Amino acid sequence: MPQLKNVFWGICFHSLWSDDNENTDISSIVNHQIYMGISRNHNKLHNIELLSLGSLCMRKWSKYYIQRRPTMRCDSLGVDHSYDSKFKDNNWLEDIPDLVADQHKPMLADTNGDLYHENISRMHQIAQVCKSKGITLYLVMPPVHPTYFQLMNQEQLTLIHNAITEVTNKWENVHSLEYFGDTRFNDEDFYDGNHLSSDIGAIKFTKILKDDILTDL
Repeated sequence: MPQLKNVFWGICFHSLWSDDNENTDISSIVNHQIYMGISRNHNKLHNIELLSLGSLCMRKWSKYYIQRRPTMRCDSLGVDHSYDSKFKDNNWLEDIPDLVADQHKPMLADTNGDLYHENISRMHQIAQVCKSKGITLYLVMPPVHPTYFQLMNQEQLTLIHNAITEVTNKWENVHSLEYFGDTRFNDEDFYDGNHLSSDIGAIKFTKILKDDILTDL
């Protein structure tokens, strides 16, 4: 991608405690190879969804061919319309406290901070690659619902800020944009506590992000 000038990396509340080891998520590896033509090891087995994913593939098959329900809601631009506002759970607001608690658990499980520091190292590696190719890297913390923001564990939030600051201070091609507590977003803009609705909130956020990037330039 020689014309690539900007990369946007979304940082959510639990991102720095997520393990993106490529060998642990076979479904994503298979989906990328079959549906997007992206492969790192060119494993021929990964071209055969049934053999690679087994029961998951059968559930997907029955959902589409027997129940006549869609198995893919992404449009041609990659927007996932399963997050459209019409699909929101009626109790989504009441579920926010449990959602915040669940997304605090990965940090609690990372008792020695090994995963946290490994992910910071990954950020530095990506920043270095981008710098070598003249690419600007934006670390973007998207908005969350006000209730979610109020319930965020402050220690975890501080660790996120510390990581972002460490990377942006080291690399001149890296910038951060934080919208966690942005008050311009309301209930209508969210699908759940930490996901914007793809048909309303995501469109609104895209326009805000675009304006901020152009201002930064």
